[in-house]
Amino acid sequence: MLEKEEDEWQMVGKKGNQFVVNNQPFYINGFNAFWLMVFAADDSTKGKVTEVFKQASSLGMTVCRTWAFNNGQWRALQKSPSVYDEDVFKVMHIVKKK
Repeated sequence: MLEKEEDEWQMVGKKGNQFVVNNQPFYINGFNAFWLMVFAADDSTKGKVTEVFKQASSLGMTVCRTWAFNNGQWRALQKSPSVYDEDVFKVMHIVKKK
């Protein structure tokens, strides 16, 4: 049996009309940052992703919405139809864990 990592993210669910995580109320307070995936995929800007999450967390923000696509351009997730950049997929895990 696999052990769950201590910092593993839990899925947000619902109980009646309330969002919950681990059966506890979960309140959404967040922001949009469409650029996170592209910045996280570049070593020269990756630190900015960490910084924005630190700032957001210090303000009590719990959710960030970002794009998980960038088709056929620089740092594209999908380079061409059905061809994906594995390094960019790995970045999405980094963005999620911040």
